[in-house]
Order: sequence, then structure tokens, then C-alpha cells
Amino acid sequence: MCPTFSALSPYRQLNIKEAERGFLNAEEMVRPLDSGLQHALNVHCFGYGDATIHPHFRDVITYLSRFEVVIDFFTNGMHQGRL
Repeated sequence: MCPTFSALSPYRQLNIKEAERGFLNAEEMVRPLDSGLQHALNVHCFGYGDATIHPHFRDVITYLSRFEVVIDFFTNGMHQGRL
């Protein structure tokens, strides 16, 4: 578990407040991965929180599917209706 979010860290609340949170730019996030994705078997799409809330989640999945890899992600299922 990342020390930033770990409940065991006495500095957790301070660490969380220090950085501005937001969404990664989907274009900047996936394009540098092209060469690696050509050799990948599976891709895990997750990070801190539910990946399905990213505004371009569907576009990222569509992009990754071009590489014929197994794609998985974690979700609590609350946003499945919009996928």
C-alpha cells in the first residue's frame, strides 16, 4: 500500500491534502505505452480509486483493446450504467 494513503501512516491526512487531485490526461497516459503494449499479455487499469469514474475511461479501454491484451480493472459497480 502506498504510504500516502495507508491508514497506518500518522501523516496520511497531511499527505492527502498536500497534492492537488484530479484525473490523468488520457492521451498523455497511454501513448508512451505503445511499444510496451505490443508485448503485453494483460493490462491492469487501476490506481487510487475507481477507474470507471475517469471521464475518458471508455476511450482508454478502446485504445488498449487494439493491442489484444487482457484488460481488467477494479470497480464498485456504481458507474456501470454509464459504461
